[in-house]
Amino acid sequence: MCFLNSCEKPVLACGCDDPLGDLLWLKSKLEHYYEADVYLYNYNDQEYIGISVEAYLPYGRVVIWDCEGNYICNYPDIHLPCEIGSAPRKLLFSIKNNL
Repeated sequence: MCFLNSCEKPVLACGCDDPLGDLLWLKSKLEHYYEADVYLYNYNDQEYIGISVEAYLPYGRVVIWDCEGNYICNYPDIHLPCEIGSAPRKLLFSIKNNL
């Protein structure tokens, strides 16, 4: 994997200095995608991880997970509201796998 933001200071997310290395569920999910942007959301004093894989999901949808790797919601989603998706977010990193 190549990390586009690897020269920047790491962002603490879900209690980890290295979310990709420390959160095995996140690493496992990202292995299935060629490209992805990973965001940190803060909503009601809780942290969430958002994975945006525009090549695979329509309309720039972001899939949002809690820090334990439990699915929370998709944003935007016309069927189920996902308020977390409209919360402030910070880009943690982008990946591009060399297949």
